[in-house]
Amino acid sequence: MLWYDCCIAAGIDYMEVGYKASKKLFARDKFGDWEFCDEDHIRRVVDENDTSLKLTAMADAEKTNYKEDILPKDQSVLDCIRVATYVHQIPYAIDMIRDAHEKGYETTCNLMAISTVSDAEIDQALENLVQTPVGAVVVVDSYGRSTRSRSVTWSRNT
Repeated sequence: MLWYDCCIAAGIDYMEVGYKASKKLFARDKFGDWEFCDEDHIRRVVDENDTSLKLTAMADAEKTNYKEDILPKDQSVLDCIRVATYVHQIPYAIDMIRDAHEKGYETTCNLMAISTVSDAEIDQALENLVQTPVGAVVVVDSYGRSTRSRSVTWSRNT
């Protein structure tokens, strides 16, 4: 049984199928098909995905050619684009979020390596992200240095 089938059987809401890497930066023969999540490769596994399972792909700020490689939603089986970014890439990530939203996707943002930047930089990044149509922001301490006294909470309602 494929992971896809397991997610459907388990009632999982979202499944990330891979990465939307720039074909100019990454070689397919080195990284494989799921590094690029081209529609034909995704459909080979999920067909039209006539299920309640929503499919997502990660798009990394400055490593994804989002204007070309993320098709309009009506041409894709993907439902959501997760934009991964470092704080210093926020302007680029915001462009990606807006582009994906305008193409018809749900969007999330993965703010990475927060333990390497100041609280003020995190606050500014979140203030900028709240001005976008992003549905959720996940704040990640990629290096394991965050402490209970340095936690970040974000809600669209604040």
